[in-house]
Amino acid sequence: MNEKYPEDYPEDFEEKLIEAGATTKEVKPVYRILYDGELKAENFDSTFHDYKRRGRKITKYQLNDIGTYSTSVFLDIEEANLVRAYAMRNPPNARMAVGMIAADTGYNQHTIERTIERKEHELKTHCDWWIFSTISKEKEILPLFEVLKEGEDDQGKDV
Repeated sequence: MNEKYPEDYPEDFEEKLIEAGATTKEVKPVYRILYDGELKAENFDSTFHDYKRRGRKITKYQLNDIGTYSTSVFLDIEEANLVRAYAMRNPPNARMAVGMIAADTGYNQHTIERTIERKEHELKTHCDWWIFSTISKEKEILPLFEVLKEGEDDQGKDV
C-alpha cells in the first residue's frame, strides 16, 4: 500500500525509494524546466503522470525505474539548459524556474547515486524528486519557485 504516493505507482513504492537511498532533505537551489514557461502545478508532475496526461508511451523499462515516478530537477542551470536545448529540442515557450526542495515535500535523490553502472553517461546534476501525493502543489510547491527572467536563464540565481 502507498500512503504517500498515488495508487497507480508500484506497490510498496516508499520502501523502494528508501532501499535505493532516497531521503527527505532540503536541497537548494534547484532548477526545473517548465515546458510551457508557466509556473503551474502540472509542470511539477512526475514523468509518469506527465507521459500519461500527454498520451506518450511508457516502456516496461521505464515502469520498472523509480526515476520515472519522479519530478526532475537539476542542481546546475547549465546542465538544465543543455537538457532543454538538446533532449527536449528547445521548446519555444520553455522557461527555467529556480527554487528549492523542502524536506517535508517528498523524497529526493541525486540520480547518479542510484545509477552507478551508468555514471559516465548520466547527467551529473540531475535530481529525482518524488513529491508526496498528500502535498498541494499549488500551496506547497509553487511558492518555493520563481520563473527566471530572460537572461537569468543562463546564469542562475540564488534562492
